[in-house]
Amino acid sequence: MVQLDPGCHQLHPGPLKPGFSGCPSCRKSQSTPGLFFKTFFQYTGIRPLACLHEKRIERAQYLLTTTNMSYVEVATETGFENLPYFSRFFKKVTSLTPVQYKQQNKLD
Repeated sequence: MVQLDPGCHQLHPGPLKPGFSGCPSCRKSQSTPGLFFKTFFQYTGIRPLACLHEKRIERAQYLLTTTNMSYVEVATETGFENLPYFSRFFKKVTSLTPVQYKQQNKLD
């Protein structure tokens, strides 16, 4: 039986980098990827990749509003290999570009 950690927050142990290989539960379960993905979906209601994307964008939003990191640094830190893809994906999820998001959510 595949054992899953509860929720998407367990999908990544730290900063998300390119080449991310999945959650600790997937490696621990020693099951086929198909079985893991099916079980993950049944347990959480979303697909592992969608969960990973959600966490990457949440992390990017945090970094954009709480640090002085450049957009390239934020993209790299959250696992996106290039800025144009990061910007398109960010806008698809949030309806704002990273620049717009940062401007609207500045901390004083």
